[in-house]
Amino acid sequence: MKYLLKSLIIISLFSVSPLSIAQTFPKNPQAGKCYQRCLELDKKIEWKEVDCKKTSKEKNNTKASIEKSVSFEKHKKKLIALGYNISMNSKLLDKNFINAHNKYISDQNRKNKKKKRLERRKKRRKKEISKI
Repeated sequence: MKYLLKSLIIISLFSVSPLSIAQTFPKNPQAGKCYQRCLELDKKIEWKEVDCKKTSKEKNNTKASIEKSVSFEKHKKKLIALGYNISMNSKLLDKNFINAHNKYISDQNRKNKKKKRLERRKKRRKKEISKI
Protein backbone atom coordinates (compact mmCIF):
# COMPACT_ATOMS: atom_id res chain seq x y z
CA MET A 1 0.00 0.00 0.00
CA LYS A 2 2.82 2.39 0.86
CA TYR A 3 4.56 1.68 -2.42
CA LEU A 4 1.36 2.19 -4.34
CA LEU A 5 0.81 5.64 -2.83
CA LYS A 6 4.44 6.64 -3.39
CA SER A 7 4.35 5.50 -6.99
CA LEU A 8 1.10 7.37 -7.65
CA ILE A 9 2.55 10.56 -6.21
CA ILE A 10 5.72 10.26 -8.27
CA ILE A 11 3.81 9.51 -11.46
CA SER A 12 1.50 12.46 -10.92
CA LEU A 13 4.44 14.82 -10.35
CA PHE A 14 6.19 13.77 -13.54
CA SER A 15 3.03 13.89 -15.61
CA VAL A 16 2.20 17.48 -14.59
CA SER A 17 5.66 19.04 -14.83
CA PRO A 18 6.10 18.77 -18.64
CA LEU A 19 2.84 20.67 -19.12
CA SER A 20 4.01 23.56 -16.99
CA ILE A 21 7.42 23.69 -18.67
CA ALA A 22 5.96 23.66 -22.18
CA GLN A 23 4.02 26.85 -21.51
CA THR A 24 7.20 28.89 -21.05
CA PHE A 25 8.38 28.53 -24.67
CA PRO A 26 7.08 29.97 -27.94
CA LYS A 27 4.58 27.89 -29.89
CA ASN A 28 6.88 26.52 -32.61
CA PRO A 29 10.52 27.03 -31.57
CA GLN A 30 13.21 25.95 -33.96
CA ALA A 31 16.39 24.25 -32.83
CA GLY A 32 19.46 26.49 -32.74
CA LYS A 33 17.54 29.77 -32.55
CA CYS A 34 17.16 31.99 -29.50
CA TYR A 35 13.85 33.47 -28.40
CA GLN A 36 13.08 36.17 -25.87
CA ARG A 37 9.89 37.62 -24.44
CA CYS A 38 9.76 41.28 -25.30
CA LEU A 39 7.95 43.72 -23.05
CA GLU A 40 6.84 46.92 -24.70
CA LEU A 41 4.56 49.02 -22.55
CA ASP A 42 2.18 49.82 -25.41
CA LYS A 43 2.05 46.36 -27.02
CA LYS A 44 1.21 42.84 -25.94
CA ILE A 45 4.04 40.64 -24.69
CA GLU A 46 5.27 38.40 -27.48
CA TRP A 47 8.04 35.94 -28.20
CA LYS A 48 10.58 37.34 -30.64
CA GLU A 49 13.48 35.66 -32.32
CA VAL A 50 16.77 37.31 -31.32
CA ASP A 51 20.40 36.88 -32.20
CA CYS A 52 22.01 34.49 -29.70
CA LYS A 53 25.20 36.59 -29.55
CA LYS A 54 23.24 39.76 -28.77
CA THR A 55 21.44 38.22 -25.80
CA SER A 56 24.71 37.43 -24.04
CA LYS A 57 25.95 41.01 -24.66
CA GLU A 58 22.70 42.53 -23.38
CA LYS A 59 22.99 40.68 -20.09
CA ASN A 60 26.31 42.39 -19.46
CA ASN A 61 24.93 45.87 -20.17
CA THR A 62 23.89 46.90 -16.64
CA LYS A 63 22.72 50.46 -17.35
CA ALA A 64 20.14 49.36 -19.89
CA SER A 65 18.96 46.51 -17.66
CA ILE A 66 18.53 48.89 -14.69
CA GLU A 67 16.45 51.29 -16.81
CA LYS A 68 14.28 48.41 -18.06
CA SER A 69 13.77 47.07 -14.54
CA VAL A 70 12.73 50.50 -13.24
CA SER A 71 10.13 50.94 -15.99
CA PHE A 72 9.03 47.33 -15.46
CA GLU A 73 8.48 47.97 -11.73
CA LYS A 74 6.55 51.19 -12.43
CA HIS A 75 4.33 49.39 -14.92
CA LYS A 76 3.77 46.56 -12.45
CA LYS A 77 2.73 49.04 -9.73
CA LYS A 78 0.38 50.71 -12.19
CA LEU A 79 -1.30 47.40 -13.04
CA ILE A 80 -1.70 46.57 -9.34
CA ALA A 81 -3.23 49.99 -8.71
CA LEU A 82 -5.71 49.37 -11.54
CA GLY A 83 -6.83 46.17 -9.82
CA TYR A 84 -5.11 43.47 -11.86
CA ASN A 85 -4.19 40.33 -9.92
CA ILE A 86 -0.37 40.22 -9.85
CA SER A 87 2.26 40.20 -7.11
CA MET A 88 5.18 42.59 -6.67
CA ASN A 89 7.49 39.83 -5.42
CA SER A 90 8.35 38.24 -8.76
CA LYS A 91 11.10 39.83 -10.85
CA LEU A 92 10.47 37.92 -14.05
CA LEU A 93 7.64 37.91 -16.53
CA ASP A 94 5.40 35.35 -14.89
CA LYS A 95 2.10 34.07 -16.24
CA ASN A 96 -0.05 36.37 -14.07
CA PHE A 97 1.84 39.50 -15.15
CA ILE A 98 1.69 38.53 -18.83
CA ASN A 99 -2.07 37.92 -18.64
CA ALA A 100 -2.64 41.18 -16.75
CA HIS A 101 -0.49 43.21 -19.16
CA ASN A 102 -2.17 41.74 -22.24
CA LYS A 103 -5.62 42.38 -20.75
CA TYR A 104 -4.60 45.97 -19.92
CA ILE A 105 -3.45 46.54 -23.51
CA SER A 106 -6.66 45.09 -24.95
CA ASP A 107 -8.73 47.25 -22.54
CA GLN A 108 -6.80 50.34 -23.64
CA ASN A 109 -7.33 49.48 -27.31
CA ARG A 110 -11.05 49.01 -26.69
CA LYS A 111 -11.29 52.40 -24.94
CA ASN A 112 -9.40 54.13 -27.74
CA LYS A 113 -11.69 52.61 -30.39
CA LYS A 114 -14.76 53.68 -28.46
CA LYS A 115 -13.38 57.20 -28.07
CA LYS A 116 -12.66 57.48 -31.81
CA ARG A 117 -16.11 56.14 -32.65
CA LEU A 118 -17.78 58.74 -30.42
CA GLU A 119 -15.72 61.52 -32.02
CA ARG A 120 -16.77 60.39 -35.51
CA ARG A 121 -20.42 60.39 -34.42
CA LYS A 122 -20.11 63.93 -33.06
CA LYS A 123 -18.58 65.12 -36.35
CA ARG A 124 -21.39 63.50 -38.35
CA ARG A 125 -24.03 65.09 -36.13
CA LYS A 126 -22.44 68.51 -36.52
CA LYS A 127 -22.43 68.10 -40.31
CA GLU A 128 -26.08 67.04 -40.31
CA ILE A 129 -27.06 70.00 -38.13
CA SER A 130 -25.14 72.44 -40.31
CA LYS A 131 -26.90 71.14 -43.45
CA ILE A 132 -30.31 71.82 -41.97
